[in-house]
Amino acid sequence: QIAATALDDASSNSYAGISDTTSLSFTTAEAPDGPAIDPTNDITNDSTPTLTGVAEANSTVELFDGSTSIGTTTADASGAWSLTVEGGSPLGEGSHAITAQSTDSTGSKSAASNVLNIIVDTAAPASPESFALSAATVTGSVHNYSSVTTPTFEGTSEVNSIVELFDGSTSIGTTTADASGAWSLTVEDGSSLAEGSHAITAKATDRAGNKSPASNALNITIDTTSPTLNADTSTPGDNATAVALDSNITLNFSEQVILKTGNIKIWNTMDFGGWEGWDLFEDIAVTSDKVTGDRTNQVVVNPQNNFDPNTNYFLQIDQGAIADFAGTSYAGIGSNGSIDKTTFNFSSSTGTQADVSALAASTYDPAGYLYVANEGAGGGGGSEI
Repeated sequence: QIAATALDDASSNSYAGISDTTSLSFTTAEAPDGPAIDPTNDITNDSTPTLTGVAEANSTVELFDGSTSIGTTTADASGAWSLTVEGGSPLGEGSHAITAQSTDSTGSKSAASNVLNIIVDTAAPASPESFALSAATVTGSVHNYSSVTTPTFEGTSEVNSIVELFDGSTSIGTTTADASGAWSLTVEDGSSLAEGSHAITAKATDRAGNKSPASNALNITIDTTSPTLNADTSTPGDNATAVALDSNITLNFSEQVILKTGNIKIWNTMDFGGWEGWDLFEDIAVTSDKVTGDRTNQVVVNPQNNFDPNTNYFLQIDQGAIADFAGTSYAGIGSNGSIDKTTFNFSSSTGTQADVSALAASTYDPAGYLYVANEGAGGGGGSEI
């Protein structure tokens, strides 16, 4: 509307004005609604990511990193749009606040969209070098040996990274590091480790998807088999004869062993006209200086005394006195109080005995046993037979 006296011509004639609502009317174009950016991962290793969203149908959508334009695209008839950041303007390492603005066919511009905060991280994490078998998994006294086929590993890596362990080239499980970078992984039954040596490596994948190189190998040994004694190749061997009186006893085991707690007993046998008895010759703790060979497969027993001439001997070893690196015990010989005269026996050679053992006395006890008391260098008590 225009008032009748609002306008005059050069002759002071007034314009009649407009007082109705139809003589001169128009409609303004509305600004398009602000576009929306679809939520996506808040961290990526892609410096030219593809972003999507919705806007007014057929409008032009422009994306901004802060105040810097990073590209334009056109929404389709349904309003959907997609834009891939061009390689010539990649997003730099670090944080970015992405917004969108649309322009319709009349040139009207929308308000800025919601802010999409993303982090571009293209740097690979460091290899998770610091890891080992858990203390509970190391079943023996030697590090990196275990009798557990589904061991637990513990270590540190980049915070919140995914850690994957490999046995050679075979994956044996994944886990996630916590907010301090600590992680723990127990191998599942389906990926249990076989008996023998294994080279375990670790890789980390950060939240952006970057993968680390493989770590250095952690060499471990899984050993579920008890050590065995080869009596035939030991010195003297089982059933050996004419063993020198000053001999040591060298025991050959199937693998390297640890001297634990227990005793090795040497017994001699006596034959009394068809009746056999036995007498304890020496009782030697495996922790004494008379037993050597810890962490080898050869245990040497050095008796305190020389053997008696022309005498039969047999050996007993306590169960648990000797174990392998993984902590699995040797079964022993004649353990648990039993007498085993056959597994490991030998006889000494002929020699000169300065103090000949003598039969000091013999009586029958009420139970009907013949008790033989002996004295001298080969003595040490009596025997029931």
